[in-house]
Formats: sequence, C-alpha cells, structure tokens
Amino acid sequence: MKRAVALALLSLAAWAAQGQVYKWVDEKGVTHYSESPPPDNKKATKVDTGPSVAPAPARDDWKQKELDSKRRTLEKHQADEASQKKAAYDENVRKGRCRSAQRDLQILETQAPVYQTDDRGQRKYLEDRDRSAGIARARHDVETYCR
Repeated sequence: MKRAVALALLSLAAWAAQGQVYKWVDEKGVTHYSESPPPDNKKATKVDTGPSVAPAPARDDWKQKELDSKRRTLEKHQADEASQKKAAYDENVRKGRCRSAQRDLQILETQAPVYQTDDRGQRKYLEDRDRSAGIARARHDVETYCR
C-alpha cells in the first residue's frame, strides 16, 4: 500500500513537472489525476502545481557584490583624492594672495613714489591721499589671507 501511494505521488510529481494537471472523481468515487481532461465531459478541476523546480540561486551574485564594493571603494578614493587636491590648490591660492597683500602693504608703507602702468604703458603715480586707502585695503587683505 505504501508503495502504491509513493508511486502515485511520484507520478503526480512527474505530471506536474510536465504541464497542466486535471483532477476529477469517477462514478465509483475514485479520484483521478491526469494531463488531459477526463473523458465523457466529466467535471474536472485544474490543479495548480506551481513551479516544478525552484529557481536556482544566482551563482554569480557574489561576483557582482564584489565588483560593486570595489567600484564604491574606488569612487571614494577618487573623491578623497580630488578633495585633497582642491584643498592644496586653495591653500596655494591663499598663500599667493597673502604674499601679494604683504608685498603691496610693504610698498605702500614706504615713502617712495608708487605708480602703476596704464594700457598705453604710461606711469600713473599714486597720490598721498590715495595711499592711506591703499594701505587700509592691503592691511585688510593681509588679515584675510595671512591667517
């Protein structure tokens, strides 16, 4: 008896793997399962067998995770490197402005004549009343850039 039940279950599993399964009960009260509808237009119900085999897990999932991890690490490294380069550039710009402001202040504080060259190459001398404004501006720049 156990063999018959096991054989019936195996055959049912094989049918389920192949396609649609029908279930019906005959005149004697015996339940039948088959791939084709019952003969003589008897009332049958379709049995939902679901997937016969569970989908295989993705074997290359770990490879994708490793690639994603390497990509994120590389992007972080590149971002850190770019940030360091920008910080170094900004620091060099600040130091250059500091030196320029210190030089301008030193030149303006001396009593020597100060001039600028215009577009035509002619000298334009800084007058004494403009010198104090230039000194104040240069001191402000020194305070700003030479921290």
